[in-house]
Amino acid sequence: MPFDSSYSPKPAGLAAQLMSAARSRDMSHDRDPRQVTRGSFSRKGLKPKAKNLKEAATDPALAALLDDFFFDWFQITLPNDEGKSDCRAGSDQEAKAIDAAIAWAVAKGLHPGQIMGGHNGYRAALPFLSDPESRETVFRINSGSTAGLMPNLMLTGGHGACADLAPGLQEAFPGARLSRADAALDWSQAGLWDDLLVMAKTLSQANAKLGGVRVIESDMGRTFYLGSRTSTVSLRVYEKDRERAAKGVIDAADIDPDLIRIEWTFRPQSKSKAGMACLAPGEMIRTSVWARDFMARAAAIMQVTKRVGRLSKQEVVREVREKTLEGTARHGVEQYANTFARLAAARLVERHHDGRYDTAILEPDDIQAEAVEIFGALLNETDAAWKICVQERLDVTMDPDQWRASYLHELLDQPRIIDEFRDRAYDFMAARMTVSGLQVTA
Repeated sequence: MPFDSSYSPKPAGLAAQLMSAARSRDMSHDRDPRQVTRGSFSRKGLKPKAKNLKEAATDPALAALLDDFFFDWFQITLPNDEGKSDCRAGSDQEAKAIDAAIAWAVAKGLHPGQIMGGHNGYRAALPFLSDPESRETVFRINSGSTAGLMPNLMLTGGHGACADLAPGLQEAFPGARLSRADAALDWSQAGLWDDLLVMAKTLSQANAKLGGVRVIESDMGRTFYLGSRTSTVSLRVYEKDRERAAKGVIDAADIDPDLIRIEWTFRPQSKSKAGMACLAPGEMIRTSVWARDFMARAAAIMQVTKRVGRLSKQEVVREVREKTLEGTARHGVEQYANTFARLAAARLVERHHDGRYDTAILEPDDIQAEAVEIFGALLNETDAAWKICVQERLDVTMDPDQWRASYLHELLDQPRIIDEFRDRAYDFMAARMTVSGLQVTA
């Protein structure tokens, strides 16, 4: 289904305020109407305090404001069959994921463009347009990761296309990992940009981790940033219509000078990527302490709430990866495989081709066999095998009582061993100081 290029922001200003007020009145019927006065107490039990009920702590009008946020950028990495993000470029896993992404895009009425180079570590990308005559990409499939990752799907702003498509993308690919998401809200109110700037400066002074507020003024209007663009959460507030006019999306005569866009960008850490990928825009905002603080203050400035309200925290499911010896070994192989293969190739070229790469021809199997031999030789130079035998009590035969007693003896003897190594290190350092002509102080 093609998208309307004459996209305009959601109703804002007085109309939106009236809508928020109506929602607040509707929800007020659920509140306890009883009044507790001095010397007069209800015989019925009172409700728990708000701090013990996260839902009760949330201002309804403030929560409704967050529900009006929409995605203006949504980017995820698809999961493989094991629910992880790693895969080999050109593998069946990657092909299966690309096929599913193409089928989803076509089902949404999008039209494929010309394959081009990828970015952010991906070698190739297939863009999709809203219609065959459009030149603006609204969806992109990135593949061929140099870091061995599954394909990455990207929904850009696209005149409202991201807002329309992102919920469907979340539903179609459960288990995906969020790379980046922009949650935006358009609001028209005289002086709002200036008021939010003053408030942002106040927050930044109280929270050193946010850094200072960065302000940019150009032909595209005024913009201020809070939080690093590379951090997990950052904020951008700018004059939306002035930007749209500068880009030629609307005529200068149609500019609403008071229209402001509040835009949050989320780049979650690895453990939170999967949990964040399934959240709505407003829920993402509620995951951050300072984002909740900013929006509670902003809602009062925007006259959505009469005072700075309270907003409950949105919990995020975090991945807990079980560490195993096999997983650690596999990670080590993936990290150093190229190093061993290059060393093996260099030795084979030197041994059989006098070091001449221009005339040398090698088989992958020969390089692999040489790499295995090199690793084995280097392993033999260490005492790793002997240490494992001693540590795991595999060098002698013991009954269960002796086995447990050996651990007890080692545990009790460990402080003495540590003290001995400390004394040796001290004596060695003192001897070196004496040799250098320095005086050793007690």
